[in-house]
Amino acid sequence: MDEPITETELREAMRARLQRKHVKTPTLIVDELGVARHSARADLAVVNGALHCVEIKSDRDNLSRLPNQLEHYEDYFHTVTVATTSRHVIGVTEFASPRVGIVVGRRTRSGTIALKQTRPTLRIDIDPMKIAQLIWYDELGEAMERRGWLRGNRKLDGKSRREFLVQRLKVNELLDELRLSLAARRERQRLLQRTPSDGSTRRGGPVHARSTEPLVIPPLHPQSAGRPN
Repeated sequence: MDEPITETELREAMRARLQRKHVKTPTLIVDELGVARHSARADLAVVNGALHCVEIKSDRDNLSRLPNQLEHYEDYFHTVTVATTSRHVIGVTEFASPRVGIVVGRRTRSGTIALKQTRPTLRIDIDPMKIAQLIWYDELGEAMERRGWLRGNRKLDGKSRREFLVQRLKVNELLDELRLSLAARRERQRLLQRTPSDGSTRRGGPVHARSTEPLVIPPLHPQSAGRPN
């Protein structure tokens, strides 16, 4: 019997697949992106000219939360894909709507994970406000300030700031702002991991910021940035 495929193995196989697919476009790949006030977290989210979600169901997972997760993902993402294994593919097919793509991973003789798309992923339009909801209050203000819109509107609450931007920006511009915001959150987390004296991280190793590294944002800790509004 083959060794069970773990969540980490599926995640890294999908990450590599996504990086190859989007190598020529400005893209961020985000781990654990919370949506719907963190009612669900996309295992992997791709932010470029659209929002793409990958939900991972490994051999060691169950599908009890999948219907609720997919309901939220279909509100917030242009495309949704479930990456799973032969153990769960029938159950995923039953739970997922026709627009949700399915990728099945299998272990090769060499021990690596090979992926095969067994159902295509269909793109649909989403409410631009859903994109804006993923941008935090201070980040909304920065987006407004870059365009000279913050003066006179500084006291707007989060909902009003989102409405203001949605009324004035195209979807691709909102996605650009989200990508900038997520990249900035990553950099803040990276800085918080440094110690003032020697630049080492809390895990004991140095932090190296390299422009050539994969554009992947690790999960954010609650203390690593301002809270959303």
